[in-house]
Order: sequence, then structure tokens, then C-alpha cells
Amino acid sequence: MERTTHFIKDFSASVLQKDCLTRERLMPGKWQLVEYETVENSGVMLYSDNAIMPPTVTAALDLTGWYRIHVCIFSGETYRCGLSLRLSGDSSPSFFTQGPVSKVWSAFERGEEFFWKAADLTGRTIDIGKLPGTRATKVGLLWLRFEPMNDQEVRDYQAEFSKRDTRRLHAHTDGDWLEFLGKDATLDEYASVMDEWARSDIDIASVELAYLVCDYGWAEKLCKDGREEFVSLRVQRSIEFKRRLPEVVGEYARRAEKHGIKLYCAQRMGLANFVFPMGNNQVDHMPFVTENPQWFCHDRNGDVVATLSYAYPDVGDYMIGKFLEAVELGCHGATLIWIRGVQVLFEEPVRRRFAELYPGVDPCTLPLTDERLSNVRCSFITDFMRRLRKAFDDCSEAKKLPHLGINAIVCYGFDDNRIYGLDVETWAREGLVDSLVVGNMKLWEEDKNFRDDDHPELISVDKFDAYKKHGPMTPIQRIHGSDISPKLPHIHEYMELARETGIKVFFEMPWEGRYEPQELRNYALELYRNGVENIALWDCYTLRVMHRPEWLISSRLGHKDELPSMPAVYDGYRRAVRVTSMGGVSIASYNPSWRG
Repeated sequence: MERTTHFIKDFSASVLQKDCLTRERLMPGKWQLVEYETVENSGVMLYSDNAIMPPTVTAALDLTGWYRIHVCIFSGETYRCGLSLRLSGDSSPSFFTQGPVSKVWSAFERGEEFFWKAADLTGRTIDIGKLPGTRATKVGLLWLRFEPMNDQEVRDYQAEFSKRDTRRLHAHTDGDWLEFLGKDATLDEYASVMDEWARSDIDIASVELAYLVCDYGWAEKLCKDGREEFVSLRVQRSIEFKRRLPEVVGEYARRAEKHGIKLYCAQRMGLANFVFPMGNNQVDHMPFVTENPQWFCHDRNGDVVATLSYAYPDVGDYMIGKFLEAVELGCHGATLIWIRGVQVLFEEPVRRRFAELYPGVDPCTLPLTDERLSNVRCSFITDFMRRLRKAFDDCSEAKKLPHLGINAIVCYGFDDNRIYGLDVETWAREGLVDSLVVGNMKLWEEDKNFRDDDHPELISVDKFDAYKKHGPMTPIQRIHGSDISPKLPHIHEYMELARETGIKVFFEMPWEGRYEPQELRNYALELYRNGVENIALWDCYTLRVMHRPEWLISSRLGHKDELPSMPAVYDGYRRAVRVTSMGGVSIASYNPSWRG
């Protein structure tokens, strides 16, 4: 018998835990049932208002065989609104947030339907919850739609996720996703990031573990004293995550190995002392930084810059120790995020080494682009990279581990990197890195305003000092964001280096903002047309996975040959549905909420 599409669009009749449901407004601990009409159908929505965190409810499916599962979310006010869904038997839940705000409808005039996944639903139920940690947001589930699959469709779907020749992606995630997990998050909820990445083209997964270098003692004391209101929720959740770090990272490693993904510990290499209002009352506090000001960077006029310098071996030794701790936890390598800060400037070791190589020249009068200055600054970070490579090799040999990978996130081009002190060519030729990620960033010194009048090829330190104090911007600037065009001219040099040395080079997709699926597809095609072989995704959880339509295309960007023919239109990955009535009030011709 031919199967037909199955809907759950009236949750008052399908949800089992009816004591969690109500038709009244703002009932603590309950889901609100709200009648709705759309241009397609009508039903009873499962809805949670502000300041409500209802318990998970379970819906019976009563289905047999394979189905494609589609979800329709009732859009809330921010992208942090969302739902958690989990089929019985799944190793972790899936988290969803709304897509980009529509230019046509207000938030409460539309639903957003998208494909979740395909599965054999025989004997299975589905758990429905509000996205953990989002108590203050509004969100609803209009319906679940189950589309039957024939045997060939099932075989094709299963074959899709067994491919290995499309593993062309590097995925990064920072700690932002912790905001979505409550204090009592389960191990499965923590591990959802790895399970979602398993159904993708990801080769290397880099998870930022800043918790290895951060200390939350001040926040823990406030919480113990009953003063949690003085500690942000992000820090409270970071405290819990750090407490469970061995357990969670071990689980990440186990699931990554199961799916053939390499798990790397990522660290932002700039160890800095944040200034107010980014002080330690809200963000990560690094004792190693505050306890060792003698290793801070120094500007060309002698001013202290509150960032530790890799010109001092102790700083590098500290970071090597942290990466080795990550290996002990189960990580398969390290990702060094070099482009989020300055690591070497004009410290005493820099000036001393410069004087040995170039006697009679004052390095503080040279622009950052000067080859002599770049050579010296690069030498210190290359020394660090050699020591890290040796430490990893020694660890592999002593513990009988497979090769520990080193991946570095760097700037647009070779010359841009040398301004940072990053000699990526030497790293590759000496085997100090296994892969590079070319990020969306560049740093430069806006030095035309403080060149020496008599010798314009040099910097006037006095003019530099005055510009720092009275100029319209900081002397050192950076560009970062969503435009891939600045990196296109540099692709050939990286690809030639990859051919000569055997390293793998990933090129980063745009990441600032939300994108329609066809935009992401077109960016990737442009990179491939210019000779790229591998692609990188920054913030590949909150900005990618949790907005499912973006993830459906992002996760398959490694399908280099198939990408040109993939669906790329708006409705290919998500579908907006206009709501015409909510809670018995018609908004088909006019929405009374506009008055607000």
C-alpha cells in the first residue's frame, strides 16, 4: 500500500504528557496550546512564552519505515529562540533556531519549515523541548511533517553519509554554544555538536577549549556565597563546563573517532589581559597573564601592550603545556588561532636579536612591513612552532599515539601573515604544520600618519607616540568579516605550497552574519573555481548547525563535484509559511500587533 505524508499539526491530541499542557497564558512549567491557521492548514501549536521553561514532552509517532522529517518553527524574536528535538534511540538531541529575519513578514506572521533528517521511525517516539538555556525567549512548534521514502531513496540517503572522499571541511566552534545549555546539561546535550558534525563533510573539528587557560575562582566564590546575579549566565555555564571538561572532551573524542573525524583542541594564541568593560567580572580570567606582566608586549615607543609575547620562551612553554593537556583529554591535535591578536612586537628579546642581525639599525623606526623586522619577529613564533612539533612528536612516541596534527588559522596572504610574525612557508616546508586555514582577516599598520618627514621610509617614534594619543584610530588595524574577494589573489600561493609540501589548506567561508543557503553555495563555488580544494567553517555550531537550512548546505560543501547541481533556491532548504490566524485572532489582512 502506498504511504502518504503524515502530519502532527494538532499537539493537543498527540502529546502524551498532557499535564504539561495548558490553554492559559503564562503558566509556569507548562507548554501553551495555541490554535493557528496558515495559508496551508490549521491546527494547535505547541508554544512557550517568555520566562517559561516547560519540561520535555513526548509525542507518539505510530509510524513504520523510513521517513524524511520536516519541522516547522513559529519564529520568535531573536535567532536564539529555538527548539530541541530527539527521536527515541538517538545518541543526542538536535537543537534548532530560527533563520534570518524576513524582510516581508514580522516575526509572528510566519513559520519556517525545514528538513531535519531521515530515519526509520518504526516504534519510535519524539521528545520535544525548548532550546536549553533560552528561558527568556518565545518559540513554538507549528507542526512536524513526515514524508515517506521508498527503498531506493533510503539507500541513497544512507550512502550519502558513508562517503569519505568528500571530507573537505574544517569546522570550528567557540564557546558561544554553551549559552544554550543549562546548568544541568546532560553529556548527550554537550555531545550534540559532535553528532551533528558526523553527518557532514567535516575532516577536522576544532573545538575551542579556552577553559584550559581560564580560571573562574572569583565567579565560583560569588556563586557559593549566593550572589549568582553578579556572574553572567555564560560564565556560570563555563564553570560547569570546565568542571566536566575531562568527561565531555573524552566523549567528543569517542564520537569523533566513531565517525572518522579528527578532534583538535583550538586556542586563541593571544593571551591578553582584557580591559573594562571586558573585565574578569564577565569574561574569562587568565591568571597566567595577570601574574606575568614582565612578559607583556611593548610598542615601538616603549608602551606596554597587555598581551603576552612569544618572544619569551616561558609563554610558548605554557601554551605547549595546555595543548598537551588537551591531548591527555583525548584530542587528536591542536588548532592554533593566530589571527585574533598580536603575539610579538618590540620587546627586549626582539630588539636584542635584531641588533645581532642588523647592527646599527633601530627596529622601532621600521614599519611592520619591513623585511628585516618581519624576519626577526617571525623567528620567535617559528621557534615556538618547532618546540610544539617536537613536544607532540615526543608525546606520540612515549604514549604510542597516532600522529598528533597541528593546524594553524592564518591571514589572507603570505605577506599579511609575516606582519603578524607568521612564516607559514617555513612552517610547511619544515613539517611544523599538517594543515592551514586561511581565515577572513588581515592586519596592517596605518603608518602614513607617522612617517619620518626627512626619511619617509622610516617611522618617527615621536609622531607615532602623538598619533597613538590623539589620532582618530589605533595605529594597528585589522579587516575581518564576510568578503572572500581579498583572499582570492592569494589562493595560488597557498595551493602551490600545498603541492610542494603535502599540507592541506582550507579556505574560510564568510561568517559574520546569517546567510541564505544559495549565498553559501555560491561562495563555495567561487572558491572552488579559483583552485581551492578544502573549505573551512567558522562558528560551525551556533551559526551553522543550529540554523538547519544553513547547515543543510554548509555540511555538504565538500561535495565539490556535485555542488553546482545542488538545489540552491530559497525553498530548496527552507520554506516560509504565512500565518493567517493565531489564538483565534485573524491577521490575514491586518496584524493588530503592529500597534506596538
